[in-house]
Amino acid sequence: MERHRSVVTEGGTLTPLCIELLVGRLQAADGAERKRAREALMHIGRLASPAVQTLLRHPSDSVRWEACKTLMHLRDPVSARALARMLTDEDMDVRWVAADALIELERHAVEPVLELLREEYDTVTLREGAHHVLHALRMDGLLNGAEERVLEALAVNELPSKAAFAAVQVLDERRRRREEPEHHVTA
Repeated sequence: MERHRSVVTEGGTLTPLCIELLVGRLQAADGAERKRAREALMHIGRLASPAVQTLLRHPSDSVRWEACKTLMHLRDPVSARALARMLTDEDMDVRWVAADALIELERHAVEPVLELLREEYDTVTLREGAHHVLHALRMDGLLNGAEERVLEALAVNELPSKAAFAAVQVLDERRRRREEPEHHVTA
């Protein structure tokens, strides 16, 4: 961590340039340097999340992996949609660490995964990643009954549209609940 002390001003204030320098170091050829940058970004916290998310579109598999790994430790719910998209990445290792990052986000991961299933249910890698995420969340007791039906539908490989249909039902129910006016009881 000593190498990154210079990215913080003397008064201890973090600047956007500091984050950009560390994000740049996530792209280094040296694995130890990437690890130090990831640890420094983890120390900064969620403030670094938007800059790290930009690396999810990088052409290098290892850079996308580093971005997912860093986001996993930042645990920023805002990154859930971007991480869900990574379940369709061409690289298996990137997809796996993205799934693990989504699992770390717990309930914040459910809706983005369901939305992506609704849109791209015919993508095999997405269904596999979604199954991994939802299964882990179910094991932690974080899924409701309707969400568990999506997980069950994902296990039926010959009918991928069944998972999309179940996801649409859950998303529609969530939307209806959000749109319902709140009834306040006055005394």
